[in-house]
Amino acid sequence: MKWLWLLDMELEEAIKGRKSIRHYVDLPISNEDIEKLIWAGSKVPSAGGCHPLRFYIIKDKEAKDRLCHAALNQNCISEAYAVIMICADYSKIVKRYHRRGYRYTFMEAGHVGQNISLMAVQLGLGCVMIGAFRDADVKEVLGIEEDPLYLIPIGRI
Repeated sequence: MKWLWLLDMELEEAIKGRKSIRHYVDLPISNEDIEKLIWAGSKVPSAGGCHPLRFYIIKDKEAKDRLCHAALNQNCISEAYAVIMICADYSKIVKRYHRRGYRYTFMEAGHVGQNISLMAVQLGLGCVMIGAFRDADVKEVLGIEEDPLYLIPIGRI
């Protein structure tokens, strides 16, 4: 029982420490830590097990600069070591839940963002959720068909 209490305290500390970080130092992040962030983002409820979200990791400087421009020049995107892009493919979830499937997808994306944020705190990293961007420009930069929902710059603080 004592062990469970310690886990609760660690979660409480991560929740207290979560905040939007928009400035990063120019130091690398290990692939293992990036994988932990993606793992945390994947451990969320998904309506009917449809899993409509896709994750993209962007590290290329030119691509980050173009994403920065698409996101109304939010410089944290260019500064970040990596950007995690969360996109949605609604086909399966809308087939099952019709219009409500969109709502479920947005709820799932919120859970993903929160889990990634909490794992970033645990790893001593900073991140911020960005939803202000020109969708068509982001899709062009990444060459994707899915709808972009979140840009999540990740960096050392």
